[in-house]
Amino acid sequence: MILAGGASSRMGQDKASLLIEGRSLVERIADELQKAGFEPFILGGRPLLGRHFIPDETLGSGPLAALRGFAPPDGLVFVSSCDLPLFRSSIPLAFEEMLADFDCVIPRIAGSDQPLCALYRSSCWLPLRQDPPLRRVMDWVERLTCVKSDEPNLLAMGIQPSWCRGANTPDELHALLALEE
Repeated sequence: MILAGGASSRMGQDKASLLIEGRSLVERIADELQKAGFEPFILGGRPLLGRHFIPDETLGSGPLAALRGFAPPDGLVFVSSCDLPLFRSSIPLAFEEMLADFDCVIPRIAGSDQPLCALYRSSCWLPLRQDPPLRRVMDWVERLTCVKSDEPNLLAMGIQPSWCRGANTPDELHALLALEE
């Protein structure tokens, strides 16, 4: 799933529709997820032609509300924010290999967990729905058994840590894109 319903206030424009090499960020991420064998669902924001779309029930309620409103199919679910300009299909595939008996695989970049670029079992949605007082995505994640993949581990799997990083501001976006030049 791709979370695309944010206000993008720090970016100054809708992050999901930002164009990178002629394609919107959300379209690019959806294509990469499909390459990895995941059927992309767009949560919030605008529909994307040919993709499943679930509008936000309440605008501005944040990613946890969007996650809570999603009924995942049985199996594995890759959760992505819409602001990952360097996202690659190899990420969910590598995370699937790491999952073992855990609930989720989350990259840890520069000392911070990235739960919106992570692989989850569909069973993870049960505690999310049973405990509505949760306010942050990390409140949910802390209730799960997770493998946290740090930067050296990501690199060992052939994943550049920058591929898992979101861009919240124009400066962050330009810095990430400069890494690919």
